[in-house]
Amino acid sequence: MTTPIDIYNAYPKKVGKPVALRAIKRAIQVSGDDADTLLERTKEYADHVEKRGVDRQYLPHPSTFYNQWRWQDDYEDLHPKPQPKPWETEQPERKFNFL
Repeated sequence: MTTPIDIYNAYPKKVGKPVALRAIKRAIQVSGDDADTLLERTKEYADHVEKRGVDRQYLPHPSTFYNQWRWQDDYEDLHPKPQPKPWETEQPERKFNFL
């Protein structure tokens, strides 16, 4: 049986535990999704964040994530794939003819 603590522990940012646990319990009661679904979607989000290399400062607090039902969002919209910087892509060689 999945508990709110299991769901909290799967979330990639560990802050505001008491508030987060209340938000998780409320999400289970109100959303119609069970605890197993929340745990599964939380793990998917954690994997997505890790693969994208998202800095933890840009992650929502767990209470925000569950209060706003973000486990139901498309994670690509939350953290789109970063575009390469101009200096990270291969540039064509420039030839200068000064004469």
